[in-house]
Amino acid sequence: MNRPRTHIIVAAAILLAALIFTFDLYVPLGVAAGMPYIALVLLGVFLPANRDVVVLALAGSILTVGGYLLSEPGGIPWVVLLNRVMALAGIWMTATLICYIKNSQRALVKARDEANQANLAKSQFLASISHELRTPLNAILGFSDILVEQYFGPPGKGKYREYAKDIHSSGEYLLELVNDLLNVASIESGKISLHKEHVLIGSIIDECIHTVETRAKTKDIDVVSMLPEGLPAIYADKRAIRQILLNLLSNSVKFTPNGGKIVIDGEVNGMAAKFSVADNGAGIPPGRLADILNPTKGAGDDPYVTEEGWGLGLAISRSLAELHGGVMNIASELGQGTTVIIEIPRQVNRPTSQGGEASPA
Repeated sequence: MNRPRTHIIVAAAILLAALIFTFDLYVPLGVAAGMPYIALVLLGVFLPANRDVVVLALAGSILTVGGYLLSEPGGIPWVVLLNRVMALAGIWMTATLICYIKNSQRALVKARDEANQANLAKSQFLASISHELRTPLNAILGFSDILVEQYFGPPGKGKYREYAKDIHSSGEYLLELVNDLLNVASIESGKISLHKEHVLIGSIIDECIHTVETRAKTKDIDVVSMLPEGLPAIYADKRAIRQILLNLLSNSVKFTPNGGKIVIDGEVNGMAAKFSVADNGAGIPPGRLADILNPTKGAGDDPYVTEEGWGLGLAISRSLAELHGGVMNIASELGQGTTVIIEIPRQVNRPTSQGGEASPA
């Protein structure tokens, strides 16, 4: 609400209060009533904040009591007193109702704005999907067309092997994008189920390091595991834990500069398994930390999340950790690097059935 309109309403409230109070003082108690002060509170409908309504209710209450004490005696005492008590109750009931209406209006406006933002985010995400899917598909079609039309002679000569590798890599990239999208859809719909078993974090981390090792070597990135020997097993979904760690390592390799370093550390105690992936990459701006964990918002202009792809890795990792009852925390500083910490409860459970939930041991 603009300031001039607020000033006009405040002036109207003061004038109305003065008129009602003057009328209250010059009419005997048997005739005067406290109910007109409710009209003063009703002006709060046009004021922006709930506190304005409360101020008007307080003013009406004070004037109601003041009119009762200062007016000329008259009427039946208990009837006059009951009238004033009813007026006070009416004042505060009216104020409560107005505040409730205002809160409801604010909630509706907030819900509408959130719906609009979600709709915009999904539209942007769909635009990103169309771009990311089109890129590898165009590459596959282009290179396969070269092979079909034999532009460089019979198959097996020239650059055909190189083009076949490009088709293969584009297909792998496309499959990765589709898998990420399907994972997000499964998690958000609640259709994903955990197949829990006793797993060793150390062996899974070794597998993930081996998977990203080739990409890390091309950038001369040193991937170091600081895990202590002989970590005990935890009860978790092995595929989910592998995907969490692989997503974190892939992100670190992707956004760590040439000659950088990635450190994997962790521990398993009696209550939980805790492991971290730290790099000395570009870091994440503080204002982007919430957005990169929202699948529909994508990566925006954040270099940490999207070099290619949709930037769903961190969002998927967090969701999979939460499915285990765990949490994911991110500590990052621009120009210094990022550390992602995963903590999962160490449940000493046994499965009740294949792919089902666990029951306490």
